[in-house]
Amino acid sequence: MKPMLFLHGISLTFGGLSVIGNLDIQLQKGSRCGLIGPNGAGKTTIFNLLSGVYRVTAGEILLDDEPIDDVPLDQRIHLGIGRTFQNLRLMKHLTVLENIMLGQHHLVSPWARILAPLGSSWNRSWREEAMSAAEALGLRDDIYKLAQGLSYGVQKRIEVARALVGRPRLLLLDEPAAGLNSSERNELVTVLASSLPKETTVLIVEHDTDFVRTLCDRAVALNFGQKIAEGDPVSVCSHPLVIEAYLGKDEPTYLSRPKSTSTGSGEAARRRNDNAA
Repeated sequence: MKPMLFLHGISLTFGGLSVIGNLDIQLQKGSRCGLIGPNGAGKTTIFNLLSGVYRVTAGEILLDDEPIDDVPLDQRIHLGIGRTFQNLRLMKHLTVLENIMLGQHHLVSPWARILAPLGSSWNRSWREEAMSAAEALGLRDDIYKLAQGLSYGVQKRIEVARALVGRPRLLLLDEPAAGLNSSERNELVTVLASSLPKETTVLIVEHDTDFVRTLCDRAVALNFGQKIAEGDPVSVCSHPLVIEAYLGKDEPTYLSRPKSTSTGSGEAARRRNDNAA
């Protein structure tokens, strides 16, 4: 079976500095893959390559066996690629429902949006889909509230709902659990497990290895732009090279523990405060 997503020998260099080196990743349709590794490993760079922010220096990216390297940034969404970001990108003076509906803008031509009345069938359909996404993400009681007044954990779920209503076939979640406390994290895992469409392929960048083990069926570990481990999440998180990449040599193997009691790093807390400001 051909993979839905195939990163085939891709490399990326900046001024002679190798950021990604001859990397192969294959994802089947409907898979849930965690992309893990320490800071600077190249995880978000992979997302930027997939969404068109960067272009590969060598190799190619295939989506359903079609190369997408020449598709410009503003057209990638029309290929069915949806994305969330590490730092929230909500319109905080809009309601939750309005923020979610923004994720559907590419589904109708600009002229249709200008000329069609507000009560048109596609407008009603957008609203219904946004309401369904809000309910699936546990946002039903907040749909008419302004985004800026809601907790950080709720705002994270709004971003996911906005990405889902765009009907992506490939969904990129960039550190969805960053900055969340343990309760918010557990709630997010629960709603994602129940709300992600089975046919949607999901690639998740995440430092929280418990999150990856719970939600994903496979994982890929990177370090300095190279793949160092691949397989089921438990095996990858306990791989010696992965532990060494995170902690250095001769350190306790906490990455392989079944449960984490961490409520977030100092960096995550800083990011949370920045977004609340």
